Amino acid sequence: MIDAVPPALLGGFSWRIVMLATIKNSFATAVTLVFFIMLTRSGHFATAISLPDATIALLFVGGILLGRTSWLALMIVVAFLVDAYAIGVKGVSAYCVSPAYWGLVVTYAIVWGLGRWLAKRGEPFKILPFVVTGFVASSLAFAISNTFWYVFSGRFSDMSAMEFTSRIAHYGLPYVSYAMMYLGIAWVVHKAISSLVLPTRIGSA
Repeated sequence: MIDAVPPALLGGFSWRIVMLATIKNSFATAVTLVFFIMLTRSGHFATAISLPDATIALLFVGGILLGRTSWLALMIVVAFLVDAYAIGVKGVSAYCVSPAYWGLVVTYAIVWGLGRWLAKRGEPFKILPFVVTGFVASSLAFAISNTFWYVFSGRFSDMSAMEFTSRIAHYGLPYVSYAMMYLGIAWVVHKAISSLVLPTRIGSA
């Protein structure tokens, strides 16, 4: 009978159940995020046959929902494998591949880190903090990745930083806008799932 089970054992059992549920949810979340990286990572701008790249938004959401940095590593590896496939198999131009490409690791880690920072503040999907932090994350991603591109790609030695900035500035708005669009979708999906799950939990309590 349940009354005969020591409280300490029950506590340990409950902890294991919580841990298993957390691992299961984290795995499902990671698989979903990885799937959408693979689906959308064809470029930063939509074309007639592709969706705009959602990597920045997905990393930010991953930082909020997934605690382990191993998930970050997985998402980065998947993103790079998709790039390798696009270049090696589909014949996409390798112009962007240079020593500066590794700056994406730093860029993605910062975006993830801002998601983790927001998660630790509590209520990360509260609309104002979510939008502001997401905007900062996507803006920093654009600035940092292009700084690496300018400094380490070896393609702009005869161009001043000011000229380079003026040339890429018009790409900033669509870059950030698409990231914010995906973050808006993620916010709506999260709210919809929460509204369905929470009443179910209350009713079964």
